[in-house]
Amino acid sequence: MPRGSGFAPPGRAALLSALLVTLGANTYQLGTGILGALVPFRLALESPGAALAGFVTSAYSVGFVVGTLLTPETVRRLSARRVMTVASLVAATMSLGLALVPAGAGWTALRVVSGLAAGHYMTILEAWIADRAPPGRAGLVFSTYMVLSRLVFGLGQLLIALADPRGLALLAAASCAYLLAPFVPTAVREPPPAIGARAMSGLLDLPRQAPVAAFGSFVHAAVTVTAVSLFPVWGLARGLSVERIAVTLVAIQAGGIVFQILVGPLSDRLDRRIVMAATSTAGAALALAAPLTPGMAQLPAALLTGAWVGCTFVLYALAAAYMTDIARPDQRMAWSSSLMLFWGSGSVLGPVVGALAMDHLGPDALFGFIGLVNAAYAIYLVVHRLRQ
Repeated sequence: MPRGSGFAPPGRAALLSALLVTLGANTYQLGTGILGALVPFRLALESPGAALAGFVTSAYSVGFVVGTLLTPETVRRLSARRVMTVASLVAATMSLGLALVPAGAGWTALRVVSGLAAGHYMTILEAWIADRAPPGRAGLVFSTYMVLSRLVFGLGQLLIALADPRGLALLAAASCAYLLAPFVPTAVREPPPAIGARAMSGLLDLPRQAPVAAFGSFVHAAVTVTAVSLFPVWGLARGLSVERIAVTLVAIQAGGIVFQILVGPLSDRLDRRIVMAATSTAGAALALAAPLTPGMAQLPAALLTGAWVGCTFVLYALAAAYMTDIARPDQRMAWSSSLMLFWGSGSVLGPVVGALAMDHLGPDALFGFIGLVNAAYAIYLVVHRLRQ
């Protein structure tokens, strides 16, 4: 047992609780998936270049980072369930607000507030999931959570091909998903994990005690958020149709699901660092071939792109599992907040750097940037493993 926390394998009631918490997180992710594809797509239609899409995407991530920092103290002052409910209401309101203000400064402000709400909601939910994970099975638990997350996120992205991206329907659908999200986990009798005595200072413990998890979360966001938010910009620049872009975005989510199913349980049996290094190396290698997809038929192009990003999608679940192996129960809320802080930092920097690279070096620079990030993390993991 890697943790030694004394946590007993869950019975049926505990498993049901874990499922309800997971469903609450994934209902919220449905709204995030809709807006994650819709916002950059509408910006690409209304403004040439990648800079505005990258900037607005990073604005959401800035709010997310602030939200993760504030979560431990916000929960201490209120309660986890109240914070989740308020966060969902704020996210729903901000979604509808996108229909009322023009793209640019107005959207940037709304996305900052949406990110703030998401940082609170998702930190609580993921700490709750970690609290329910039995010893030695964290990889399986978080992989299952991420598989469901990819499914609903991909469903949300697919919807941009089924409704007018310039209309109100998709924004309303995202708002409804956010409103429904807190009702499922609030039915769970067991409370979320307690806040430790060192709520804010405990945020610094993760990069000191589990840097592999902290940097893995950063790389996951820097790659996946950049790929998903800027791929529509790249696709339009390369002359791809809206339908093909939507299908490819769904293929990216499908690739993440396949890799999660294969890699998550495997990481419970092997050194997680070795598994993470292998997937990062594969992601860097596949990034070299991804620019060739416009000349391919739709199916092989979608498979290649799905594998390219799917390799990196597994990093967050593996990082969370690695964190769960080490964290004590009273550390989980602060460490989950720290994990999401690093994720948010990667999602802030990734789209900005990727967009600037695309505008100055050409659209295909998107793949070069992502390949470099993957390769750098793989090298770090190998060095970290050899030193121990």
